[in-house]
Amino acid sequence: MASGAKINRALALKLAASTILVGSVLVSCSAHSGAGRPQSLSSSAQKALASGKSDKALEKAEAAVALDPRNAELRKTLAQAYLANGRFASARQSLDDALALGDASARTVISLALMHVAEGRTNAAQALLQEHKDSIPAGDYGLALALAGDTKSGVEVLGQLIRSGENTAKVRQNLAFAYALDGRWREAQIMAGQDLDPQVAQDRIAEWARIAHPDAHAQRVASVLGVTPVAGDPGQPVMLALSATPSMAQVATEIGQQAMASAPAAGPIELPPVQDAPMELAGVESVPVPASEPAPVYAEAAPAVAPAPSGAIVAPLLTAREIVQPLPASYRRKAVRKLRPEMVAKRQMIVEREKVQVASAPAPKAAPAPAKPAIAPAVFQKASFSPVSGGAFAVQLGVFSSTANANRAWVGYSAKHKDLAAFSKVAVPVTVGGRALHRLTANGFADEKSARAMCAQVRSGGGECIIARATSTKPAGTQIAARR
Repeated sequence: MASGAKINRALALKLAASTILVGSVLVSCSAHSGAGRPQSLSSSAQKALASGKSDKALEKAEAAVALDPRNAELRKTLAQAYLANGRFASARQSLDDALALGDASARTVISLALMHVAEGRTNAAQALLQEHKDSIPAGDYGLALALAGDTKSGVEVLGQLIRSGENTAKVRQNLAFAYALDGRWREAQIMAGQDLDPQVAQDRIAEWARIAHPDAHAQRVASVLGVTPVAGDPGQPVMLALSATPSMAQVATEIGQQAMASAPAAGPIELPPVQDAPMELAGVESVPVPASEPAPVYAEAAPAVAPAPSGAIVAPLLTAREIVQPLPASYRRKAVRKLRPEMVAKRQMIVEREKVQVASAPAPKAAPAPAKPAIAPAVFQKASFSPVSGGAFAVQLGVFSSTANANRAWVGYSAKHKDLAAFSKVAVPVTVGGRALHRLTANGFADEKSARAMCAQVRSGGGECIIARATSTKPAGTQIAARR
């Protein structure tokens, strides 16, 4: 008879606990299929949890997250270890991080909602459940609402589920628990008795009465999960916080800030002379300029960047990506012929041919003007690149987390830009914010002008680059090339 009571007791717990109570919250989180030390530590943590060694499991789970902080699965395993140790605040932080990393599964959302309930934030739990209600099974969603304090909505969801045909033992026991949390003890006892021995059902009702007090948030969640909460949970270690582990985009911003803080003042940029001939633009009407009032052309020098004060944070500047091509070797400035006022008055407006016809009002016909020979547009030649040995300048193509990633990037860039393939590739290890990265550059540019022209070519193809001083293959500290 004693063994039968134990079996009924176990059956009662299984039926009363839905996926969110035991099966979902304390579920074994599968690690990524790829091998590696973080996944090995996570696997060890799960084995320790299965063996009841919660302290060892927590040590392994924290070590795994420290090695791969942006892995949502590792964060879920860490939350599981915190729960096994009764640390609800720490588990809530880990689940928050997993959700921020893109894991919006029903298990993660419901587990996070229960942690909010344990800390007395029922409004936050209800808002979270409402936001993700479409991805949560109705049987779990209804009981989660009841545990979060919205007992009437929870009873309604579970009752409607039974009426729609899903009249299973799990849904019935969830509804019985929701009835108890709503204070409807008679309905709770009747519903629980449909699947349990009368004595076991009575024991369950007594247990629910003990944890049904509105202010017994932590006790209610702890009883449901079968853990003992600890007093004074210090929370997740600061070094494991997601905000302390920036993404690659944040690292790139930090690199730019460091580069601008140490960048020298930029000198003026020499521009080639501008040809007087009109530029051919489709659909643009050229307007003659009177000879007495020539339009001045200015070449504006780049503003100097003032050195940043010590300790200041300087945001990276965004400059226009212009490509300046050299004029042909045979180019000569043509003398501007001065026209007499009567000749200027006789000039007719010239309208360039348009590629796209646009409907417009017919213009009044002007008197035919004598035909004049068309002025040939300027012909620009493609810049040529010739690497030199010991060139002082380089083009930085990016900062990567590993040498293999830098090599793959070089293969892509050199295949797309044949001129770039002639230069030497250098991947130098650097340290930024305590992280080991690899800076990829193309070395061998004789001067800044040729490096700038190559960078413009890379950008025109959708790539990113900055001008840098040439570096050797040996690492030289954490110096980062300045953005030009």
